[in-house]
Amino acid sequence: MIALKTILFFFALGVSVSAIEEFVEKTIANLKKDKDEYDVLYTTGFITTIDFWSTFIAILLWTAFYLVNQL
Repeated sequence: MIALKTILFFFALGVSVSAIEEFVEKTIANLKKDKDEYDVLYTTGFITTIDFWSTFIAILLWTAFYLVNQL
């Protein structure tokens, strides 16, 4: 049981760090655009900062870790 908890913890931690790193990279990349280009991209919805799948997988892994700890 301890091995399962450890594996879940480190996978969840790794995916969370990856999701945060991607968020920061996208935010920095968006801030490097000039004001007019940023305004057009933002209003048309082409700027995304949060990647759905990496965040979703991180949430699932942390939820699994929580549930395993309740056993």
